[in-house]
Parts: sequence; C-alpha cells; structure tokens
Amino acid sequence: MENNKKINWKVIINLVMAVILVVCLVKLSNLTDEINNLQSQLSYWQSDVNNIRSDISSIYNNVDEHLKKEASLLSHVDYELGELDGFTHKAVIYLKVVPKNITEGMQLSVSIGEENAEFIKKDNEYTASLPANIFSDYGEYPMLHIQTAEGTKTELLESVDLSYLHYNYLPVLESDIWGSSTYRNDTLTIDGNVLMDCKPSSSSSNVKAVKAELVTELNGKEIDRKDITSKLVDDYCEFSFEEKYKVDDEVELAMYVEMEDSAGYIHRSSKYYWLEKNGSTGHATEAVHTLGIYDKDGNLLNEFE
Repeated sequence: MENNKKINWKVIINLVMAVILVVCLVKLSNLTDEINNLQSQLSYWQSDVNNIRSDISSIYNNVDEHLKKEASLLSHVDYELGELDGFTHKAVIYLKVVPKNITEGMQLSVSIGEENAEFIKKDNEYTASLPANIFSDYGEYPMLHIQTAEGTKTELLESVDLSYLHYNYLPVLESDIWGSSTYRNDTLTIDGNVLMDCKPSSSSSNVKAVKAELVTELNGKEIDRKDITSKLVDDYCEFSFEEKYKVDDEVELAMYVEMEDSAGYIHRSSKYYWLEKNGSTGHATEAVHTLGIYDKDGNLLNEFE
C-alpha cells in the first residue's frame, strides 16, 4: 500500500515542465504576433513618412518652379534642334522667347561658350539661331541678355540644355567582346563572342550605322579587320569567333568593334588583353574597356570609360 501511495515526483515535474513549456510557447507566439504587428505598423508608418517626404519635396519643387517663373524676365521659352554640320561638328539651335515686358528699343542676345547670337523681333516673339558643338560639355546653360535704356539684365535659359548634343543626332554604340583565351606553343587562341547594338539614340535622328568592322591590333599595330556589316539586323548583332595569333612576350592585344555612321563619324568600342605566360602556356587577361567617337581623320571627339 505504501508503494502505491508513493508520489512519483519525476512524473509531476515533467508534467509541470510541459505545462510551463506550453505556456511559454503560447506567450512566445503572442509576442511574435505582436512583433509582426508592430513591424507591419512600422512599415506602414515608414511608407506614410516617405509619402509625406515625397509630397514635401514636390511642394518645394513646385514652389521653386513657381518662384523661378515669377522672377523670370520671360513668359515663354522654346527651342528646336536644327541640322547637323558634320564638318564643323555643330548643330543649329533655334531659340524662341517672349519677354514679359517689352519696351521700345529693347535688344535681346544669347551666348554659350564662345558662341553668341542676336534675336530678331516679330510681334511679341524674339527668335535667334545659335550654333552648338554636339560633343561639348558646356557645363552651363545659354545666357540671355536683355538690353534696354535702363541697362542690361541677364537670365540663364535653364530649359535649354545644349551639352553633349550628339546623343540627339548620332547612333549610340553599345558593344562587348568576351570569351576565353589560351596560350600554347607561341600561339594565343581567343574563343570570343561579340555583341553590338547601334540603334539611333533619338527617334527623330536620320543618322544611321552604315558600316561595322571587328578590328584586332597587336602592340598598337593593326593585324586584322573583318567586315561584320552583313551581320547587323535592325542595328543589332551577336556572334561567336575563334582567332589564333602568333605572339611573343610583352604582348598587348586590342580587339574592338568599329562602326561608321552616315554622318561620317567613327564609333569605337575597345577591349584590351595582356598576355600572361607561365612557361610555354598562359592566357590573356582583360585590361580596360573604352568607348570613343572619332572623325574621319582619326581625331578623338568624345570618349567614355
């Protein structure tokens, strides 16, 4: 009888621990739900804060724009891009402005860089044409000069951006050359791929790609040039190649896509390789990739790294 009445403390402790564990799990679950709710609310508040910041920024921009319009000497500014002269690399920019206050004898002129032009008045509009170099980064906006009997006032035409106008006129060459290389028995083998895209950067541009070539140079001397114009379909192509070159030590190999457009500009995308030898074997490693636009005489007009 005493054995039957003996309390099994181990069972009781296990039961108590199980109950405590269940209670803890329930509390942990509740805490997890609360944390998730707090995180959800925090995310919602953060979204509200971002929206408020965006609204404030928009208000500032609108106020700034409104103040500029109020302070401006002009009620209207407009411009159009004219024809490109491939010999001077300049395009004619047609400007039209309407001053808020027109007085007798008022004269208007505009300047940017070394270029300047006088406006001609017709009714309440003033028009002028200004040449701009399509490859120049003017780093500034055209400056309007209004001369009256009371003196001369100036204003930047911030809606007229004339820097790097070639994006509006010429195709943009996007290309890449990649693959693998091996060096064995004085022969460098490159298994490569070429991707080329030279679509016009502007839908209004009438300058198109007319010729494309894959060029190889060894230590600065051209050793191969392949016409790939026929591979272009809708100004795009992608293809593979394998080339073998007999090379010595200290070799720099340059491969590039060269595209000529209908305005006579040469677009070049270069990729350089340095030969790394380990005895009689080795490979070539890529060194640098550059883009450039040249004239017919090979003068560099614009370069991108």
